[in-house]
Amino acid sequence: MNYCIFTAYNYQINSKVINSHNDLIVRMIQGTNIKFVPLRYNLPRKYILQHQAINYGLQNLYKKYENILVLDVDCIPLSKESLYYTMNCIENNVLIGCARRSMHIENNKHVYVSPSCIGISRNLFSEIGFPSFAPTHRGGDAEELTYLTEEKNIPIEFFMPSHYESEPSDGSSWELNSMDQRYGIGTTFVHESGKEMFYHLFETRNKIHDFRFLNKCSEVLNGITSII
Repeated sequence: MNYCIFTAYNYQINSKVINSHNDLIVRMIQGTNIKFVPLRYNLPRKYILQHQAINYGLQNLYKKYENILVLDVDCIPLSKESLYYTMNCIENNVLIGCARRSMHIENNKHVYVSPSCIGISRNLFSEIGFPSFAPTHRGGDAEELTYLTEEKNIPIEFFMPSHYESEPSDGSSWELNSMDQRYGIGTTFVHESGKEMFYHLFETRNKIHDFRFLNKCSEVLNGITSII
């Protein structure tokens, strides 16, 4: 089996965030058969949406890789073990990643695997019809993948929010599917056992919380160093 981590980001992201993310991923996959493919997207006089960049990347990457983990540039695994666990689930055709909910539409508080951290094998992607990551009438970016997977009764594993560092720019954290389960800036997502799996900053476009992401990358890198 071969494995790939794919990250697409636009030219507006702070270069320190990009470099910290990329350095951490490269260090974490050192000595493994996991490949890292970053994609910086922008075209002169044309605005590219993130789901378009992800669609483009996956169309090409699935020609070579069987198991792909898509990560936002401000989302990182918190240990080698969390990354290996996720890749193993992908290989076993489980749709896996961090939980999210669309806030802009009424869809019965449907929880789905977020495009910021979503793992899907080529076999599973084929089984659900190679859907676009674009939003639809019933969900946000990549939510259609969860709907289609649910409809076929294929296993899904959600990493759920455990805690976050700060409120979003509008001053109110985001409710998942209950008032006591919320996420915000600098959210740590956990396995059902409570093990910390991924960290997602959110709202990187605003740049005001970039220091939180840089600090978290340093913390995780120090942890990797200490166990090698």
